[in-house]
Amino acid sequence: MIDNTVSYIKNDSKSLLLTLVINNICTNKCRYCPPSLWSGTNHHYEQEKLLSFIKRLQNTYPSITCSISGGEPTVSPFFPDLVKTIYDGNGTTTVTTNGARTKKYWDRVAPYCGHISWSYHCAMLDEAKEDEWVDKVVYCQKYTGNSIRVMMDSDRWDRCVAFWEKLKRLGTISFEAVRIYEEQANVGNCGANYTPEMEEWLQKNSAVIQTAPGLHAIKDKRYRAADISSTVYRRDGSVEPLADLNKLVMNQENDFRGWACNIGLESLFIHFNGYVKKGNCFQGGDLFHINDHESYRLPDSAEICTQTKCLCTTDVNITKFPIFDKNTGWYKEKFGESKIFQPHKVKSEYDLDRRIENIIRLKNI
Repeated sequence: MIDNTVSYIKNDSKSLLLTLVINNICTNKCRYCPPSLWSGTNHHYEQEKLLSFIKRLQNTYPSITCSISGGEPTVSPFFPDLVKTIYDGNGTTTVTTNGARTKKYWDRVAPYCGHISWSYHCAMLDEAKEDEWVDKVVYCQKYTGNSIRVMMDSDRWDRCVAFWEKLKRLGTISFEAVRIYEEQANVGNCGANYTPEMEEWLQKNSAVIQTAPGLHAIKDKRYRAADISSTVYRRDGSVEPLADLNKLVMNQENDFRGWACNIGLESLFIHFNGYVKKGNCFQGGDLFHINDHESYRLPDSAEICTQTKCLCTTDVNITKFPIFDKNTGWYKEKFGESKIFQPHKVKSEYDLDRRIENIIRLKNI
C-alpha cells in the first residue's frame, strides 16, 4: 500500500505570520467557543503598546501578515486603525468575523484587508436573516477576498448542511465546512458529536469550494493579497503547492508530535490577555506582555511539537518536519544540526530558502 502521509510542510510566505486575538468580548456566545473568548472585556493591553510592537515587527521582517480574531474583532475600537497601520507598513490583514457589522462599517475597513473570513454560526443567526448575512459577504467582494466558514454543529447538522448546499447553489462565494473540536471548546457537548454518517460527509466535503468570482474581479486599487501559503510534501512523492490546509485538519492529518516546527521564527501569537507566544498552540509558553515588549528580545528558537492536534491552519502553515519517531527514535544521524532553528530577525538576513534547505535535502525521510 502506498504511504501518502505528510512528509513535511514548507511555509512559502515571505511575511511574518502574526495572529492577534484582539479581544475577548463577542456579540455571540457559541458553545463550541471557549467562554473566555466571549465573556470578558474588550482589551487587556494598551493600544499604543500594541501599535509600537507592530511597528517593531515591521522594522524586523520584510512584511507582516496579521490574522485577527476575537472575541469579535469588529467590536474593538482599535480594529480600524490597526488594519490601516499594518496596511501602511506594506503588510496585510486577514480577519475572522461573525458578520455582525453593517455594510457601511465594511466600507471603511474592507479595502485594507487582505481577506475576510466570515464564520457562520447557525445557533446565533436566525434562519430568516441568512440571506441578508450572505449579502454582506457578496457586497465586500468588490473590496477584497472573502470566504465563509460553515461551523458544522453536530446538533444542528441538517441546517448546517442546508446552508452549505445553499452556498453551493449560489455559486458566487468561496466557502468551507469546518470541523468542531472539543479540544478547542474546552467543554463537553459543544457540537462535535459526529455520527459515522456525519464523519463520512466531512471527509467527502473537506475541501474549500472555490465559487467566488476570483481575485481578478476585485476593482478596488487598494487591494493587497494576504501573503500566506505553504507546500505540503507527502511520502509517496506527491507535492501540493498552495495547499488546502483546512482539508488537512478536516481529514485529521494534523498530528505533528515529534516534529520540528518553526513557530516563533515564522510566526508569533498575541493572546487577548496581552501576552505574546510563539504560536496559536501556546507551545513555548508566554514570552512577554505586549505592554513591556521593549524589554524583551524576539524568540530565536523553534519548537519540537508536543500537541496532539494542530488545530489552527496558521500553525499548520508553518515549516515543520519530523525529527523524532516513536518507533525508530531521533532522526539525529540524518538531520545533524539543522539550520531550520536559526533565527532571521534582520531584513538583510531574511532568506526563505535558507530556512528550509535541510528539509529539501532530506525530502525522502
